[in-house]
Amino acid sequence: MSTIADTAALVDGPDWAETSEPSPQRCETGWATGTKYGYAYSAPRPERDRIADVEKVAEYWKSLGMSVHIDIDNGPVVFGVGGPIQNIEFSTDPGNYSIGGTSLCAPGEPAEDAE
Repeated sequence: MSTIADTAALVDGPDWAETSEPSPQRCETGWATGTKYGYAYSAPRPERDRIADVEKVAEYWKSLGMSVHIDIDNGPVVFGVGGPIQNIEFSTDPGNYSIGGTSLCAPGEPAEDAE
């Protein structure tokens, strides 16, 4: 999912690695069965201002048309919904940075899309 890769590129420094390959999940799109994908990246947390990184990511996601919520007390972490993705999260705790999200639902059976 390009939104996750683009977010990782925005946060300079960490050595981002794919923590899970895109995993197909069944969803409903209108009257038909569809497929959405879950995807995640992680990296060792750099020694720098985590709140600044969360705010930078939040502004980027807002520019993509997402609704964004920052939680400073539990992370810090930022959540996004809408825009080009169903949902996404950027977390800075514990010990790692991580980005995970789910794509929008698209028509088609998961088994067909996974081949």
